[in-house]
Parts: sequence; structure tokens; C-alpha cells
Amino acid sequence: LPHGLWGLGNLLLQSYLEDDNEALLIGAVAGPALGGIPLASAFMLAAYEYDQSEAPPMLLVRKQAKDHGTQNLVEGLDNVDKGTGVLIVEDVVTKGGSTILTIESLRAAGVEPKLVIAIVDREAGGLARIKEETGVEARALFTMTEILNVSPDDHILFIPNPNEDGEGFF
Repeated sequence: LPHGLWGLGNLLLQSYLEDDNEALLIGAVAGPALGGIPLASAFMLAAYEYDQSEAPPMLLVRKQAKDHGTQNLVEGLDNVDKGTGVLIVEDVVTKGGSTILTIESLRAAGVEPKLVIAIVDREAGGLARIKEETGVEARALFTMTEILNVSPDDHILFIPNPNEDGEGFF
């Protein structure tokens, strides 16, 4: 639903902005195919809403290059300079393997992954593995345990639903 994706984009932006570390400054947001693409779009739009002059462009990272079209593994590089810092947004991190491949693809393309933010950490060691194998900090908004322990009565995240006069829960 649009309001859910809007909310996730704002949560990702809030998580990024909470870290006041200049080493993590970014000039682009990357969405790995397939689940990260709408999240990167949502982050980009939330950043635009927050500060139009500083909103980062989006990069799309494929698992493998296509044999037609641009044939690029990473799309959107024409909008960033070499060495640009990149935030990677993921839907779920389990063991971290696909995120590590994303980091390697971005580095090979000439940009520098600075941070990974996932929506859910499945608590299978992926976030630690990403940091250990790539040096890129990785964190998640929620753990699987937190999600499994949420009751609808907890109302952990309130997002207005435009179809219900501002009443709605995500």
C-alpha cells in the first residue's frame, strides 16, 4: 500500500539521519533487485520531501547483467560521480550473501557503499557478516524477534491511511 511504503521510506531516512557520522555521508541510495528497489525509491522521495536540495539519486543493482538494453549491472551511475558514498537499503537480511554481492558490484562500478539499512534482520548473522567481510556498517529497523512479538494492540508504528481520514496502522 502507498502509505506503508511512504512510512518505510521515512523510517529509513530517520534511521540514516540519526547517525551523525561524516564518514557515512552519501550521495546516492541503492536498491538491490528486487525487494530493495521500491525501498530505495521510497527513501529517495522521503529525502526529497525532507530537503529537496540534498535528495540523493537512486541506483538499481541487478543480480546479474542483462544481455540486452544497457547491459549494466548497476543502473543510474550517470547521475553520480566516481567514489560517491552510497546507502544500500534492503528488505530483509538473513545471512548477508546477496548484500555482500551488492556491495561488491557497487565497488566494481566505482562508487563506495557506506551503510546498509535493512527493514528486517532475520537474526541469522547477516548484519555482522556484512561488516566483517566488507567493512560496511549494517543495521536493521526491526529484528524478526521484534516483529514476531508484536501484537496489533502494540501500535508500534502509526501511519495515517488517507482512505480512512487519517486512521490506520501499519
